[in-house]
Amino acid sequence: MRKNIEALINKTRTIVVGLFKTKTTIEALRTLSTRVETLRHLHTVMHEVPEQQKQYATMLEDAYTALAQVETKGDELVQELEYHHARLGKAVASEGEGR
Repeated sequence: MRKNIEALINKTRTIVVGLFKTKTTIEALRTLSTRVETLRHLHTVMHEVPEQQKQYATMLEDAYTALAQVETKGDELVQELEYHHARLGKAVASEGEGR
């Protein structure tokens, strides 16, 4: 009984962490999109004013940070997808051998 409860707690913890990572990735993607859209609309003249240059640099840094988070999650999803693909391939191969 205790092992079942511990397993349930661990599974719940894994689900919560996964949801948090997904929410964080979605927020990073929104940040990235917003920053790129803002940068797209800035005029060249704005780059000549020192204070605006700092704002521009901050937006670029935010965009790159968000991009790194999205890329990391994308890489994780690719690995997970490849894992499931391999599992399916093994199952299909095993089924074919059993015939």
